[in-house]
Amino acid sequence: MEETRKRRAVAGVMLTIFLAAMESTVVATAMPTVVQVLGGIHIYAWVFSGVRLTESETMPVWGRVSDLYGRRRVYLIGLATFLVGSALSGTAQDMGQLVAFRMLQGVGAGSLMTLGYTVIGELFELRQRAKLQGYVSGVWGVSSLIGPWLGGVLTDHVSWRWVFYVNLPLGAVAM
Repeated sequence: MEETRKRRAVAGVMLTIFLAAMESTVVATAMPTVVQVLGGIHIYAWVFSGVRLTESETMPVWGRVSDLYGRRRVYLIGLATFLVGSALSGTAQDMGQLVAFRMLQGVGAGSLMTLGYTVIGELFELRQRAKLQGYVSGVWGVSSLIGPWLGGVLTDHVSWRWVFYVNLPLGAVAM
């Protein structure tokens, strides 16, 4: 039973780390279309900078809150925040809204990275952690390859909004 619980936790962590790692690369290929539709070229950089700013600034907060209230609960709240930010980003009507919604997505992404590593560290012994860190690095590598391709496919064949909506079913599975 304990082994099954660990496997589920690792699968969920890997999937959410994949989402957090992929979100920049999948969005990058859609941005020329997004700017064409929404305008706002003067704040274009904030679509990326805003999410990184809120992600990095909230990481210590998520860690401390999870110390106080428990990893699982806080991790799920962070994942839900990331998914709400993703869904709202897909509904943006102008570039200002997109930046604000991406910043919300970044708040949630801060928990995914921080608490993902923490959960792995708490569930596994030191020698097992090294192997799992290798898997996490592999997830980062795969996401950096899949993200631009997926962003281009979604933008060309469906809609640029789907570069944000694609997180929703994957995030639901991770939950």
